[in-house]
Amino acid sequence: MGIVFKFLLIAFVVYYILSKLFGFLFRVLIGRAATQYKNQQQRGYSNANRQRRDGELNVDYVPVKEKPKRKSTGSAHGEYIDFEEVK
Repeated sequence: MGIVFKFLLIAFVVYYILSKLFGFLFRVLIGRAATQYKNQQQRGYSNANRQRRDGELNVDYVPVKEKPKRKSTGSAHGEYIDFEEVK
């Protein structure tokens, strides 16, 4: 009984220490990656602003031209029959 208790106690302590250690390392690594990403984005934004010359036009988005809709031959909606009133 004593060996099982010691094993469980040691396993719990090791698990607790490793979970705290990996949690700390994960936060540090994610923090560094976020800082690098933020710096990279700021450099890209500042480079884009510097490259513009006075009076130069910069178009970021060109809308897609819509194709003109063709009139259907009636096959999709059925055949068109002109209405005549019968008396």
